[in-house]
Amino acid sequence: MPEPSPSVSAAPTDPAPGAIAVTSPPSAAPPKPVLTAQEIAALVERGRALFDAGDLAAARLFFRRAANAGDAAAALAMGSTYDPDVLSKRFVRGIGANAEEARIWYERAREMGSPEGKGRLETLLAHR
Repeated sequence: MPEPSPSVSAAPTDPAPGAIAVTSPPSAAPPKPVLTAQEIAALVERGRALFDAGDLAAARLFFRRAANAGDAAAALAMGSTYDPDVLSKRFVRGIGANAEEARIWYERAREMGSPEGKGRLETLLAHR
C-alpha cells in the first residue's frame, strides 16, 4: 500500500526578523483599452453616423469606447449626446438630456487637449 504524501500547510510563515514585507499596491483604475488610431477613427465615425441618424444610445456606445481609449474628439462628441442645447437644436425628443453628464464629458475632452471642450463647458454653464 503506498504511503500518503506529506501534507503541505498553507499557513503563512513568519518573515525573518528585520525583513521587509513586500505587498502589491492596491489595484489602480483599469488600463485604457489599447486601440489603434484607425480603430478610434472608425469608432468616432460610426458614432457620428448613429448620432446623425438619431440613435443616441448606440452613438454613445461608440463614442464612450473611443473616449475611454483617450480620444478627445470622442469625449467631446459624448458630451454633445447629453448636452441640452445640442439635443434641442437637433429636435431630439424622448431621450433625456443631462447637463451634468455633458459637463463631465466636456471636462474630460478639455483635459485630453480639446480646445473646443473649454468653449462647450462655458456655453453649457452659461445656459444653466
